[in-house]
Amino acid sequence: MLVIMIRGIFFKLEFPLSHFSTGDLTGEQTFPIVWEAFRRVESIGLKVIFITGDGASHNRKFFKYHRASNEALGLADKVCYRTKNRYSPKLDRWIYFFSDPPHLVKTARNCLQHSGFGGTRLMTVSYLVISVVYNLIILYTVEEFSVHYMETHKRCV
Repeated sequence: MLVIMIRGIFFKLEFPLSHFSTGDLTGEQTFPIVWEAFRRVESIGLKVIFITGDGASHNRKFFKYHRASNEALGLADKVCYRTKNRYSPKLDRWIYFFSDPPHLVKTARNCLQHSGFGGTRLMTVSYLVISVVYNLIILYTVEEFSVHYMETHKRCV
């Protein structure tokens, strides 16, 4: 299921813009759907700042597809974590890509569970990493983290 949800950062807005029943959706198929949603949202005066998705392969590929457009603008980064918003005036705003924190925690948990001598991976995690992740989970809800992030990174928007 692909759901395009509009959420406010600085004001209360939660609106499911569209949803699609999907089977084997690819990143290439996701690209025009999401950009059409961006166009519609920007056309009514709202600003798209970031998009969040789980770690599914089609979402990761969707993020990577933006690398070519960034390279065309001479803005290529090693990791594609943002792209210029083609619907902003003068192409002056970025759209940032975020992975959904609960899914990242689940992925880390699964990797650690399959780690070790009997597992498929051999991972070590420092206490510092566990402490930071724990504090993020305990101290912030997704909304609080979004507000905290935007407040500390206003100069980037």
